Amino acid sequence: MQNKFYFFLLKAIAILLGWLLVFYIWGEPVGGLDDQMTEITVKATQKLFEASGTPVASKWFTPKATDEERRPMQLLIVNGVESVKVGNRCNGLFTMVIYAGFIIAYPGSWRSKVLFIPMGILLIFISNIIRIGVLALHWIHYRSSFDFNHKYTYTFIVYSVVCLLWMWWINKYSFLATSQNATSANSEV
Repeated sequence: MQNKFYFFLLKAIAILLGWLLVFYIWGEPVGGLDDQMTEITVKATQKLFEASGTPVASKWFTPKATDEERRPMQLLIVNGVESVKVGNRCNGLFTMVIYAGFIIAYPGSWRSKVLFIPMGILLIFISNIIRIGVLALHWIHYRSSFDFNHKYTYTFIVYSVVCLLWMWWINKYSFLATSQNATSANSEV
C-alpha cells in the first residue's frame, strides 16, 4: 500500500509540474489561457446576475503599480456600483487543474475519470461564479467584513466542494471502491 501512495504522489507531482510548464508557456502571457478563463468566469457571473434581473457590466483595467495584482483585471459593476475586481487568481483555473490532476493521478478506471473530471470541473466553475457573485454583493452591502470573507469563508466553501468531489471519487470510482466491491462480493459467496 505504501508503494501505491508513493506512485500516486509521484504522478501528482509530475502532473503539477507538467501543468506549470504548460501554463507558463501558454497560460500566463497577457491574453493567454488565464486571461481567457477570467473573461469566461466574469461573463458567467454576469449571466447569473442578469438571470435575476440585476443590471451588470464589467470592464478590463490595469491595477496601479502599488497593488498586489499587477496584471489586467476585470471590474464587476453591479446595478451601477463598482464591486469586486476579478483577477486571474480568482478564475478557478488552478483549482480545476489541481482537482483534475488528483483524479488523473489516483488509481481508477479511465472511463470513470473521463466522465468524472468534466463533471467536477463544471461544479467547481459553478461554485466559483456563485462565489464571485456573492462576493460582489458582499462588497456592496457589507464592505467591512469583505476582506475576511473573501480570504477565508468563500475560499473555504469552494475548496470544500473540491474535497467533497475528491471523497466522492475515492469512495465510488477509485481502485479503493472497486477493491471494496470485489471484497464484499467475494465474502457474500
